[in-house]
Amino acid sequence: MATYAIDFDGVLATSFYPKIGNPITQNIKFVKQLKVDGNTLILWTSRTGSQLSDAVAWSKNQGIQFDLVNKNTEDNIKKYGTDTRKVVADYYIDDRSLSIPSQRKEVMQLPKELRMTATPMQIRDGDKEHPAVIEGYALKFDRQSEIMGSGELSFREHIDRHALDNADMSNVVALFNHDQNQVLGRTGVNLELTVDDTGLKYMLTPPDTQLGRDLLENVRQGIISQSSFAFTIAPDKDAQKWQKSNERGVKYDRTINNIDHLFDVSPVTTPAYPDTEVKVGARSLEQIKALDQPPEWERKRRKMLYQLNKEELLKGIE
Repeated sequence: MATYAIDFDGVLATSFYPKIGNPITQNIKFVKQLKVDGNTLILWTSRTGSQLSDAVAWSKNQGIQFDLVNKNTEDNIKKYGTDTRKVVADYYIDDRSLSIPSQRKEVMQLPKELRMTATPMQIRDGDKEHPAVIEGYALKFDRQSEIMGSGELSFREHIDRHALDNADMSNVVALFNHDQNQVLGRTGVNLELTVDDTGLKYMLTPPDTQLGRDLLENVRQGIISQSSFAFTIAPDKDAQKWQKSNERGVKYDRTINNIDHLFDVSPVTTPAYPDTEVKVGARSLEQIKALDQPPEWERKRRKMLYQLNKEELLKGIE
């Protein structure tokens, strides 16, 4: 995940300093999505005192909860030995910024995809010293999925056993039904992820909260028995492969070779395979479109025939 330093006036609210202007809805929506995706947000503004407090409160009312305000992360304070005047971030969002070309690779925004695994969750009951643990597989390698999509975009997919080799799993959360307001755990705290020959195994120690206790009881009763995970595909062309399917009623087969980010693992009440949950990115559509095009030799043959017909037609006119 990345750290974003975000200006206030002119970015979140129209410039009306020292007062607060009108909300810039599009930017607010973008910043809120950054938070949902697990990024660190720093309010980076020249406002001070009551004007700063007003900006923080206004942002909170808009649904934006900053991790820090005009302050560096603890990691960067340790790195530089002090809380430097300039906030250190991976990205800076400012209405008066000037973009200078750099060696940083262009970031391709790929849709977050949700997938359900039908493998049952299990509970390891504990005691006073060892709390109960929910465990299962968030995903399994080389298993054919249910039919996803519909019509001209219907497909099955499977995940290659090396798909997680380069995946960022450093900040994965456990959510209920992918709801950011119903947090059950986080890696490094009470969520453990392990990649083995079968797939991605998770072990969650639910918190001693009403949500955690309800989840344990629902799993015991079999009311909740499935998991879902949210991820993005790496932006390189080999991250996924599409090919035409020989199965009746299925248009394509998709192989996921390289998962870029794993965002959350979620016990769910409703599987994440309905058509409305299947998102296919632009790069996927490009590969699908290419499958429906004639091969290179056929295109050359058609072009040659077109040229010959054109020449014959011109001779006839002469």
